[in-house]
Amino acid sequence: MAALDLRLRIAAVQEKEMAQPAEAIEAYESVLAQDPKNAEAMDALERLLEKEARWESLEELLGRRMEKASGNDRVRLGRRRAKLLQERLGNPTRPRRRCGIWARTRWNMTIWPSR
Repeated sequence: MAALDLRLRIAAVQEKEMAQPAEAIEAYESVLAQDPKNAEAMDALERLLEKEARWESLEELLGRRMEKASGNDRVRLGRRRAKLLQERLGNPTRPRRRCGIWARTRWNMTIWPSR
């Protein structure tokens, strides 16, 4: 566990003190490769990917987080992922296929409000 904690600390220093977002992203990804459920690394990586406008990587991360989430967290992540797909990745039909039934419902309400 100590090595994982050290990698998290290194990533935080690269992000916050050294202003090296690319290196911090790599460090957080290495943490997730060893511990896929590490919430601290996922939160930081999500924040960095959004800040650096790495939309495809962010969409993939949100998908991984959705797989592990349940209930309201899963819905929140799905909505965020659907919005990302529509607004940042320019693909308005992908959310219906990739984000689950509640995203399809939200999509339908947005496009066809009379339904």
